[in-house]
Amino acid sequence: RSLNTFPKPGDLQIAQLRVPRRDELKRYEKSIKVSRPRYLTSFTRIKGTSNTWKLGGVLPEYHEPKVGSSLTEGFQEYQEPEDDSTLDFVTEAIRQNKSTAKLLSGFKGFVSFRNNLNKILGTPYLRNEYHVQATRTEEGWIRLDVVKTADPIDERSRRFMYMGRRFEEICLSPSATVPPGESSNSSCHHPAGATEVSKFGQEGETGVAHDEREACRKAGDAERHREHCVVVRAKIGEHEILMGAEIDCVQPRKSNKRPTFDDKEEETKTRTKAEKNQLESDSQSSDVWIELKTSAYQESERQRTSFQKYKLLKFWIQSYLVGVPIIKCGFRKDDILHHIETFETMRIPRIARDRGGWNGNVCLNFAHEILRFIKHLAKDPQKVYRISYCAPWNSIRMYVVGSNKEREISAKS
Repeated sequence: RSLNTFPKPGDLQIAQLRVPRRDELKRYEKSIKVSRPRYLTSFTRIKGTSNTWKLGGVLPEYHEPKVGSSLTEGFQEYQEPEDDSTLDFVTEAIRQNKSTAKLLSGFKGFVSFRNNLNKILGTPYLRNEYHVQATRTEEGWIRLDVVKTADPIDERSRRFMYMGRRFEEICLSPSATVPPGESSNSSCHHPAGATEVSKFGQEGETGVAHDEREACRKAGDAERHREHCVVVRAKIGEHEILMGAEIDCVQPRKSNKRPTFDDKEEETKTRTKAEKNQLESDSQSSDVWIELKTSAYQESERQRTSFQKYKLLKFWIQSYLVGVPIIKCGFRKDDILHHIETFETMRIPRIARDRGGWNGNVCLNFAHEILRFIKHLAKDPQKVYRISYCAPWNSIRMYVVGSNKEREISAKS
């Protein structure tokens, strides 16, 4: 249970939606019409750093990491930046892109980060507490904001989170021994630069060498916290959703050229029209996107069952929602990368039916009910609503938690 107290004083519960018991899930197994997510636009930003939001951007390529790599190297020195993400990044990307600039004015569905939908789809099988803020805009669409909690993260959780980030870091570098904080995009990663800094470090740093090292450190920190986000349009049953989601990387091109979301980037100006068209086609097609994950190495049948029952469900939901076809999972043992497995997103439900005990249609059908529940009740643009799911796990509750005017004042402060 979260250390944050919900409901809060002044919250007014207005409705609740009963969550079915496990023995009742059978009735949710019918097929539901789901559209394939369609790419709309994208943006990049550096987490924890103001004024770095930019429309478009370049996705890094995947490079097979070296088995045996340490996933905790650099952990003691690492500081996670503040989570300063906001749904305004998504709506701004939609409004600034020429082809989608007027989309929100006539839209009547939901706008959200994928994170909220991950939680909603997992409701029938996962007892994970979540809270989602809902606000109906004057234009008629509903924004779903992430409710951020102030729960402290223990050392064990921090370590697991870091190993996931470290795995991403080594997957995005052509070098098998990339130092923590550096990437294939970092100027510090060139061998000549590394040798020079190392040399100055041995002989006693000059002011120039210190500045260079500091510049490299900052560049490395920026790259490891850079987020490449896409905005897609999807539909679950009757509900249309504009969804922002971070994409880890893309499958490498034989020509070793990286796909770009925006062919107006400086790097693409000198390319031929055919090359630009190909890059644009690659970047806007989810067929080349890859999701990176880590998990503990499974040494027993019980561990394998747990992985298929819980981890694969989360993997599938996250990738299915935005159309990512491939998941690369690094399995760790004693903090070392033991091996890597590739999962095809569309084949995961078949594995689950055989061994995991969950059904993707159940997730989609109940998510459809939750979204209908929200849409039916969150009608007043002057009010802010919150949807909460927590112990005793038998219902989703909706509260009125304030006014839209208060939300706008809070966002500006």
